[in-house]
Amino acid sequence: LTNMREIRTSGGEKEAESGAYWNSVLHSCIFKAAGNALLLRAHDGLGSIIEKGVASMRTQTPEIDPEWREMILAEHGRIVGAIVAADSREARRQMESHISHTMESMRNLGQLGDDAGLPEGVLS
Repeated sequence: LTNMREIRTSGGEKEAESGAYWNSVLHSCIFKAAGNALLLRAHDGLGSIIEKGVASMRTQTPEIDPEWREMILAEHGRIVGAIVAADSREARRQMESHISHTMESMRNLGQLGDDAGLPEGVLS
């Protein structure tokens, strides 16, 4: 989170790529902490594709919603806080909210169809 905040405040031409990288690292850590082997394997296997998509979102979404990056950082902070507090219910609730917001952003950018959703049991 610290690296993500520093990148956010420093900006620069590599901000989207660096932010996408640290976003990927954070999500891998969350999947490991949750013991969700399915998500971890999927994420690790699709890492470069996911990073490119996130970098694209980091570039395009602020044009639609200038507060988007701050919202994502806050969501990540709440997820990590719940994990550190060993509050699995709150971590799940925060993760579901984060996924919902991310999918909405992807739909707004045309990166995801309106009918796309998560497969049953992914967050289990």
